[in-house]
Amino acid sequence: MKSVFSVLKLKTLIACFALTLLAAPLYAQVNMQFCHTVSPDNGAAEWPFNTITFVKDKPLKCVVYLSEAIPGLTYVTFKVQYRQNSEQPFVDKAFYKLDVQPDWLWFYYNLSFEMAGNYKVIILDNNDKPLTESMLYLVL
Repeated sequence: MKSVFSVLKLKTLIACFALTLLAAPLYAQVNMQFCHTVSPDNGAAEWPFNTITFVKDKPLKCVVYLSEAIPGLTYVTFKVQYRQNSEQPFVDKAFYKLDVQPDWLWFYYNLSFEMAGNYKVIILDNNDKPLTESMLYLVL
């Protein structure tokens, strides 16, 4: 009887894993970087960082790179979540939409921040499916 339950449990786990893979978007590799300046020639982030000293009212560029174009992509949403310290959960802070073209391989958005802390930036496609996410640490 134990072996029947073990086999059933294993098959259930495999089925759940397969459904997870099918439900996940089949996007190309997506990379995100934060910087102050983006090269207009190739979109390269100049002096990229994930930790930087907080300066109020100075926007940071959030640059997104795709390894290949995503057909049907018309806009993306930059979802910004915030937590002051690691003991707190992330809370939604802001949403920014950016119109894009399906043949673009890179794009950026200027993000402004009001206070120091930990920020998680999640990029969503026009179907609200995550493309990528990254952490940004603004320190005093």
